[in-house]
Amino acid sequence: LPIQAEMLRTLPSLPLRCRALSRSFSELAAPQEAIAKADEIISRTSRLFIDNQYVEAEAGRLPVLSPRDGKPFASIAHASAGDVDRAVQSARRCFDNDGWPQQDVKARAEILKRIAESLRKPEVSDALCVIESRDCGKPFSESQGDLGVCADTFDYYAEVAPVMMKPNYENSTGAAEFYARIENEPLGVVGCITPWNFPLMQAVLKVAPALAAGCSVVLKPSPLASLTCCALGE
Repeated sequence: LPIQAEMLRTLPSLPLRCRALSRSFSELAAPQEAIAKADEIISRTSRLFIDNQYVEAEAGRLPVLSPRDGKPFASIAHASAGDVDRAVQSARRCFDNDGWPQQDVKARAEILKRIAESLRKPEVSDALCVIESRDCGKPFSESQGDLGVCADTFDYYAEVAPVMMKPNYENSTGAAEFYARIENEPLGVVGCITPWNFPLMQAVLKVAPALAAGCSVVLKPSPLASLTCCALGE
């Protein structure tokens, strides 16, 4: 009974201890320069990315709460319906007028490869891992694994898109003078809605194939964990 009483007295402090451990583990092995770089990226990119630039939202900003103590450590743009309309209109202009879907699929694949290369640069990947760890309360090493998957995903769709988008000729009738041509075409603007868990990975798994196919994208990540998704625009 005395032991149980002592345990009960310490229970209220356990969440605080767990949060402290969360902080220790979330930045474990993170280089100091990556932590500083993460702060720079958050201050620069935690807005809406529309028309190839970061802009403020009509409805102001939302606090980003730390999973370790529940306190705000950053803020993000609070998009309104008007902001969504602007984003969709921008994506539509990109699809209709800027030549993205008309580009050769191999040219789009090269751009995806460049995104993968950028995500693998230590100064980029380490900073994004710090941001992901802070936003989700996960160990730095786990975020490193997530970033690796993100880079690999862009590379994967850069490899498969030229094959999948290649016109396919079929001769289903058996007659030499008749054949069918099946050609995959970009659909248009793709809306991607992603959850809070594995935020950047979930976003990339939707954004990469849509871009590879020649579509333009409006990404709506969860307000609970959006910081790395905001940085993806850059």
